[in-house]
This record gives sequence, C-alpha cells and structure tokens, in this order.
Amino acid sequence: VLIIMRGVSGTGKSTRARQVAGPNGVILSTDDFFEPEYEKNFSREKLPEAHNWNQQRAVEAMKNGRTPIIIDNTNINAYEAKFYIQQAQRFGYQVRFEEPQSDQWKQIQSLSKQIDDLSQQLAGKNLHGVTPDIVRKMIGQYRPYSVEDALSSVAPWEKPDETKVDS
Repeated sequence: VLIIMRGVSGTGKSTRARQVAGPNGVILSTDDFFEPEYEKNFSREKLPEAHNWNQQRAVEAMKNGRTPIIIDNTNINAYEAKFYIQQAQRFGYQVRFEEPQSDQWKQIQSLSKQIDDLSQQLAGKNLHGVTPDIVRKMIGQYRPYSVEDALSSVAPWEKPDETKVDS
C-alpha cells in the first residue's frame, strides 16, 4: 500500500502519517532531505533535488516490498503525487489518500467548501463571464494593502527578467 498524505503545513499530516504507518510502515518526507537541522539547512533552491531524493527513496522502498509506504508531503496539487502513483502502479501497490484529522484541517475543509460555493454564486452574478475557478483564485489572492504598499508595488510584467544576461 502507498499512502499519499495531503494537507496544508501544520495541520497534522506527520501525526496522521505516524498513526497509519503502524510498526512496519515507512514514512518518506521531502523535508527529511534537510534534516537534522531543517531551519538551518532548508533552501528553496534545493527543493527540486530534495523531491528527486525522496522519489528515489520511495522507488527503493517499493522495490524492497515495504508496506505501507507513506509519502508525507503536502501533495496539495495532483501533479505533486503523480510520480509516486505512477511508481505504485509500476510495482503493484494500492494507492490510498490520507488527510490530517485535526480541527484546523476540518476548518480548512469547511472554509474551502464555503469558498467554492461563494465562487459559484459570484461567477453567476458577474457580468464579465468570469468563471468560478478565476473567482476562487481572486479570493485566494486577496490581501489587504496600504497606500504605501500600492505605491511600492511592482506588477509581474514590470519585474526585471533575471534570466537575461547583460552583454
């Protein structure tokens, strides 16, 4: 069995992973790449390497027939779990999804449903053909800001292209 943990940071994914692992389970987290001193060792630039490292650990665990294997990452987007699921199918593993059981996670699920419902309502009311998905993104991006914040802001298309090399 391959178990894909899903949830927002801090909502109890690792706690739930330990609960479902049992005595024979193996918990694999990309965060482990940065241990033993996560705060000191974490680097956003190294995340692709860390994910690759964790994926290879999962393949090795599947080759060795370990079960259950728990992938303890956020896995918010489907593409984040894709590699693990492909490998599970390759090695004949069943795939299960698990989510935290915390009150915070239950609140997030409730809020997410409310936002989905509201996005549907607002999409139906606007005169511009804005879809529920776009309304939901707008809600997710909404943040209060001050006059000073607005004056010092830079639009994405105004930011310098850091990939260009001056000649």
